Amino acid sequence: MIHVAAFLVVGLVAAALIVAAEREPGLVIALVVFFAGFEVFVIALVTMHGPALMAAVSWWAILAGNLLATAVMLAYFFFRHAALGQALLGPWTLVAREGVIAGLIGAAIVAVWFLIYDTATGRPLYTPALLGAALLKGLRDPAALHISAAVILGYTVLHTAAFVLFGLLAGVLIAATEWEPALLLAVFVLFTCFEVFFFGLVTVTDEALVKSLGWWTIFVANILAATGMLAYFRARHRGLRRRMLARWANPE
Repeated sequence: MIHVAAFLVVGLVAAALIVAAEREPGLVIALVVFFAGFEVFVIALVTMHGPALMAAVSWWAILAGNLLATAVMLAYFFFRHAALGQALLGPWTLVAREGVIAGLIGAAIVAVWFLIYDTATGRPLYTPALLGAALLKGLRDPAALHISAAVILGYTVLHTAAFVLFGLLAGVLIAATEWEPALLLAVFVLFTCFEVFFFGLVTVTDEALVKSLGWWTIFVANILAATGMLAYFRARHRGLRRRMLARWANPE
C-alpha cells in the first residue's frame, strides 16, 4: 500500500507538471528534474538504512526498477499528450522514434542470438547471466557464476538501454545525412566503433570472460545487430545511398 501510494503521489505531481508544460513548454525541464530527483531519492532512502539492507537488495536492481517505471510513465504521458511531444521535439520526434526502434531491433537480435547459442551449447541464459554478474556484481571467475533471474533482468535492462542510446545516436546521424549525404560514411564509422567498443569493454572487464563466451560469438552478435539496424534505417531512408554517390561525384 505504501508502494502504490508513493507512486500515485509521483504520478499526480508528474501529471500536474505535464499539464503546466502544455501551457508553458519550458516547464518540461521541471518534469525531467522531478524524475531525476525521484530516482536519487529512492536510492538514497535504501542507502540510509545501512549496509545490511544494501547487501540484501542490490542498488542496481532498485535503479533498474525505477528506470523502467519512469520510462513507462513518461511514455504514457507523452502518448496522452502527443501535441506536447510534437511541440518540444518537432521533426526530431520521428528521428527519436526511429532511433528507439533501431536500438530495440539491435538489442533483440543480440538477445535472440545468445539465447539460441546458449541453448544449443546446453547452457541456457549463460551469456546474459555471466555479463550481468561481471558488470553488476564484479564477478571475475566464470566458474563461480550462479544464474539468477535478478542478474539476467538487470543485465537485460542495461543491454536494452545501451542499444537504445546507440540507436538514438545513429538515428540523429542518419537524419543529418538527409541534408549532407556524405555524412553516411560517418554512420559506418559509428557502427565500426560500436563493434570495437563492445568487444573491448568485455576484454577489459576480464579476459577470462572472453574465453568463456568465445570472442567469435560476441563478434557475430554485434555484426548481426549492426546489420539489422542498418537494414531498418535503409528501409526508412531509401535513395540515401544514391544521393550520397551523387553528392560525392558533384561536390559543388
